Amino acid sequence: MNEQEFEAVFWMLRPRLLRYAVAQLDPATSEDMVAETLLAIYRKDLAYPRDPGEVRGLYALAFAILAGLIANEYRARRRRTALTEKLVSRLEFPATVPSHEERLTGQWEVVDLLRLIPQADRSVLLLFNAGFTTDEVADILGCSPAAAAKRRTRAKARLQSMLQGRQVARDA
Repeated sequence: MNEQEFEAVFWMLRPRLLRYAVAQLDPATSEDMVAETLLAIYRKDLAYPRDPGEVRGLYALAFAILAGLIANEYRARRRRTALTEKLVSRLEFPATVPSHEERLTGQWEVVDLLRLIPQADRSVLLLFNAGFTTDEVADILGCSPAAAAKRRTRAKARLQSMLQGRQVARDA
């Protein structure tokens, strides 16, 4: 299929695919899913449909691809929800709000420092602190276990550097 033929197929398929996706997903995700579907069809380098039977086959292929992508999206959402629930169940909240003096010592100083480090570092440290394994943190962050471990090491180093800086300032 050349570019002109694909453009004709694009405009033939897109409205129906989009209606199908929007009925199941939010509009932005639907647009993404339809774009991925059309890209998959383009990459297959199919022949341009010449008769109604070939057009029906192309619709069937497009809707099969889209249905698979939507199913993957639902599975991903279920996994994210399960991981979020697991994370929330592991969080510990203090029974009382600490006084100003208590906040300046121990773990509350670390909490204050955590607020100062970049969100990516804070997320890594909090996930490991919540008891997640390296593999689980990697799944949550969408990276390899090696990358998750390296992120943890770098985040701890940044936090340690900040702690030492505060100690130096306090001693001066």
